[in-house]
Parts: sequence; structure tokens; C-alpha cells
Amino acid sequence: MHVIIEGVDKTGKSTLAYDLAKKLYFPIIKRLKPKQNIFIECIDFLTDTRENMIVDRLHLSEEAYGPVKRKKSRFDFRELKLIELSCLSLSTFNIYCTDEKETIKKRMIALKEDFITVDELDDILEGFDIALKNSMLDWHTYRIGDSVDELAEKIKKNFEKNKIQKRYDIFSKYRTTGDYSGSVLILGEKYGPNWLPPRIPFGNNLPGLQFFRALEESNISWKEIIISNVIKNNEKEVDNEKALLDEVNFKKIKKIICLGNKAYETVSEVFSKNNINKKVEKIPHPAYWFVYNGGKIKDYAKLFNNIYE
Repeated sequence: MHVIIEGVDKTGKSTLAYDLAKKLYFPIIKRLKPKQNIFIECIDFLTDTRENMIVDRLHLSEEAYGPVKRKKSRFDFRELKLIELSCLSLSTFNIYCTDEKETIKKRMIALKEDFITVDELDDILEGFDIALKNSMLDWHTYRIGDSVDELAEKIKKNFEKNKIQKRYDIFSKYRTTGDYSGSVLILGEKYGPNWLPPRIPFGNNLPGLQFFRALEESNISWKEIIISNVIKNNEKEVDNEKALLDEVNFKKIKKIICLGNKAYETVSEVFSKNNINKKVEKIPHPAYWFVYNGGKIKDYAKLFNNIYE
């Protein structure tokens, strides 16, 4: 489980990270400069790092700084949602460091900030505002001078409440992504062997992007969504049938939605074999709907709504 700290420069992020590290005995990792692919590196960090970490910047900074420094973010919509779904899986504790704009400007001038300029500050702050508004995560606001002791206690209580590491170790192997207390399990067909990295349930393709756009337009909250595949043929250590049985037995699952005939047939077969009496819904596979049928995102969203409501 990780503590994620975000915010514009000169709002006390690094100092807060250092202070929390002393109180929580967590190491600090800075994720400001990716080596190659920022999305894969973020997902790999979330899925592979077992030690508790304090993360100084993860994904919101790219949404705020990218458009100012490089004209656009390096994340597409699907990638951003997958990162946050992975954060939900881990029950990360998320902190947004902020302050009054004029106060930040004064600190920038006094401390001779050289990464961003005062003229860029307005656009970057607006970028953070938009990213926070669109985020599915809960963010705790911190300002310089707030009690670090109180914040550390909140983090401890959050981690005590959400002891999920063992469960996460299992389901990350299944590529099961989202809040494990969600009520809607969405099952795709498979994550093919040519798409090994990173450990997520959907490949990097246009139907996958449109699928995530449709979920955004649907009436289903992201916190209610769990996404996986029925066939995990690229994970040799995973028993597909056992994985599916584990997934459908999440306590709060109320809806099981299969994407396409193959996923539906596989789930139905496993349910019949194991005498599971749960209703399984089916909608067209994203590739069929968007590529072969020329379907629209808003109409695909309606298919989810018809089942969810």
C-alpha cells in the first residue's frame, strides 16, 4: 500500500514526504522523470512493488504539467483510468498539496523556482483542478502548516482498515483491476500473449480506449467497477477457472457483465460445472461494437446502463 503525494511545486510535497517517511518508516520514491514509457512504469510500480512507499508524484502531475510543458499529457484516457483503478485495488492514500495562488507565487520567487515560471502557474493549477475533478480517487488536501502528526494517524488508520496486500498479490496476477468492494464485474475475453506488459486487463488499442470512454459516459461509478478477463493465457501460473471463481465471489458483486460471446460462454460453462447460480449478462465485445459494427460510444454506454439499472 502506498501514500501518493501530488501538487504543484512549492506546496511542500517533498518536505511532507520526508516528514511522513520519518513517522511511518516508509521509503520515498520520486516518479517525476520516467525512463521510457510513463504509463507502463506507473503500472509496473503499482503492481510489482510490495513494500509500502511514499510516492512523490504519480499521475496527476503529468495531467497538469504535460499540457504546459509538452502541449499534452503523455497519458491517454484509458491509461489514466487504469492507473487509478490500480490505485483503488491497492487502497492508496492520496494527498494533494496546495495553497493560495499568491502564496505559491511568493514562495516561487523567494526560493528561486526554476522548473516552472510564475506565468505558467495559472495553467498548471488549472490542470490540477481538472485532474482532481475527473479523478475517481479520494484526495486529502494538505497545506504547509497543517498537522503532519494528524495526517500520519489518518494514514495508519486507513492502512489498518484496508489490509489487502495478500488479496492484492493474488488478484494482480489475475489482472483484476478496480476496487475489490465494487458491485459490477466486467469480464473481457483474454489478454493476449503478445501484450505482456504491464499487468492490466486491457491492451493498448482503439476499441480498448473507446470501451473506457463508454464506461465514463455510463451511469456506473468507477468505484463500483472491477475489470478482468476470463482467459489469462499469458500468466502461466494462473488457473483460469480458479481465477474466475475467485473473482465472482467478491462479496459485493451484484452484476456480472461479459464482453462478447467467448467470455459469456466461458463463464456460463464454469458456472454450470461448479453449480453457481448467478445471472450473467452479455454485451458485444468492444472490437466487434466499435470496429466491425461502427457503433458509437454513447450507445455502448447505454448497454451498460440497461444492465446496471
